[in-house]
Amino acid sequence: MNQQKIKKTFIMFISIIFLSSCGSGVGDTGTDTGDSSENTSQAEVYKVVAGATQITVPTLVVLMNWNDYPGDDASVWHDKIFDASKASVNRWYADTTHSQIQLSPISENSGTANDGVISVPMGTNRPDRITADGRDYDFVSFVNEDITKAITSTEVTSKVDFSFFDRDSNGIIDYSELQIIFIVAGGEMSYGDTKDALWAHSWNYDTNTVAAPVINGVKLMYATGDANTSGSYGAFGSIHGNGTASEHEASIGIIAHEVGHSMLNLIDLYDTSYIGAGVGYFDIMGGGTWAKADADPYEGDSPTQFGVYSKFEVMPSRVITTVDDPSSVTLKCSDTELLKLTTTLSNEYFLIGCRDTQRSISDAGFMSADTTFTTDRLFSVLYHVDSNKENNSEGGSQTLLNHYKVAIVQKSYKTTMATQQSLRANFEDVFTVGSTMDTTHTKLYTGSNSGYIVKIVSEDTVARTMTFSIQR
Repeated sequence: MNQQKIKKTFIMFISIIFLSSCGSGVGDTGTDTGDSSENTSQAEVYKVVAGATQITVPTLVVLMNWNDYPGDDASVWHDKIFDASKASVNRWYADTTHSQIQLSPISENSGTANDGVISVPMGTNRPDRITADGRDYDFVSFVNEDITKAITSTEVTSKVDFSFFDRDSNGIIDYSELQIIFIVAGGEMSYGDTKDALWAHSWNYDTNTVAAPVINGVKLMYATGDANTSGSYGAFGSIHGNGTASEHEASIGIIAHEVGHSMLNLIDLYDTSYIGAGVGYFDIMGGGTWAKADADPYEGDSPTQFGVYSKFEVMPSRVITTVDDPSSVTLKCSDTELLKLTTTLSNEYFLIGCRDTQRSISDAGFMSADTTFTTDRLFSVLYHVDSNKENNSEGGSQTLLNHYKVAIVQKSYKTTMATQQSLRANFEDVFTVGSTMDTTHTKLYTGSNSGYIVKIVSEDTVARTMTFSIQR
């Protein structure tokens, strides 16, 4: 859940290291179906190819322990977030962003030096901030009282020099200079916990709350109203299970999801009106937070990747090249490549990407939605985007006036993800080799025809690619 009060856009200046370019190119792969169109170049079909930057973000993890919830050892959370050799947030980010984005533990001398994790004894029992109706969480009290108390504790302020991260010397630590993650010992509402639980979220201090903390002369987690200078935090409950026998530490899905908000400014892509499923398992910013592979014990152990919309937003430094009259375009699946199909409306366009369930760290999680995906499957997903929309809160049928910002265009239309909240991902909703995305699938919300016909003409199960033919 993204509870930030300001709208921010991702700024690509986080610890940039230049790497060599990689990714597959545009052109004929040797399969000619005769379906290419002489008008393709006029259709403004774009391909995002692999970029040349790697982002490493300094990260502080604050473990908030209570008298009745003493919490885990800091090493558990260091490994779960930072250790890319294990089933961690960093391993997931490496897989889903082609190793472009990683979290780096800051230098500090609390507990195990330089592991990036500081344990803070809060000194009281954990406050129950669930609202009286049991359906929401008092975020304002949480940030005003609990977050303020934790970040200004002697255990934090004596171990970290926050001024070190103020690279532009403006007195404010923005989200690109330092990530702050709060692990709140106790339950997690988004997992179904109903007592002493936190609802995972990303937020910051703004004019409606207490003043943002000032430590070492710099403001932390402060909303300035300017995306370039604002800070934020991510927080989640450390326990999943609601007191059941299967109670366990939070899985990596919820952590990676909230980092998607606080570090990358991505929006929620589930249906925030809770009528439909939003994009379901086709993006971790939707229901993919809770995906798991066959061998995983818990939901969220293998969250699905960012979908192509989120990748398109996260990686604006990608080189975008026009596809000039191709007979076909080849995409690497579950990677960083996509097709963008522009239309006569500047705000409305389609994105096409392909996925690979052989990616055991991430997209193997589709099997937990529908076993027909199997562990060795390539498939394609079609997204309909309206950039004028703010979010995915428009539940119900997708009409001109009532539709998601980012919607999955389903192949079958038998049941729609806009009306079925429990619909996570069905294999009959996706496009496989031999499938056609026809003019019904690529119709605009006005009902007019965009003219696109996209066929999946072949797949390469060795190179893990799919080849598309585009007509208009």
